[in-house]
Amino acid sequence: MAKVPIMPTFTSGPVRAEDLNQLRDGVNFLNRGLPHCYARQAINTTSVSQNVWTPIIFDTTEIDVDAALDSTGTYHCQTAGWYYIVANITWPWNNPSSGNRGTRLVLNTNAVVGTSLLPAAPSIVHGGQVDILLHMAIGDQMQVQGFQDQLSSMSTIVNYQPFAGQSRSETSFMSLLLVKAG
Repeated sequence: MAKVPIMPTFTSGPVRAEDLNQLRDGVNFLNRGLPHCYARQAINTTSVSQNVWTPIIFDTTEIDVDAALDSTGTYHCQTAGWYYIVANITWPWNNPSSGNRGTRLVLNTNAVVGTSLLPAAPSIVHGGQVDILLHMAIGDQMQVQGFQDQLSSMSTIVNYQPFAGQSRSETSFMSLLLVKAG
């Protein structure tokens, strides 16, 4: 768990050991980097049943400073503060052009305002992204969830290929960055 250190205020008189320890802790915190996490689907996809919001599982974690992302795709907040969160789900080519796709964030089992639901559209719709500034407390749990109502089951995809032989290396991902502690 990352704890944002409180820096001492020095006055005239002797310097106390605990003041020096607080300075050390502050420098270590800054050297460690702000809590952030970036995870994506590199190999495995997530199967999403029809009309069911389903947690998206990320098989590759590029960075997770607080070791807060578990194998169920749930991020367990270790540092309270304001996070900039970007989440994207890459779906197969929407052909036939019917059915909706959805991407949403869930904080402690409650959907976060900012859910993205992509309505049926021409066959170019393939992904849904949510960008939000969100306050999280220590112990909060956040998930990216997907939704579809076209087929009995549909999987997310990796390396989106809209045309034969074309790969755009698009994939489902989640990125969290602490922008302000507290």
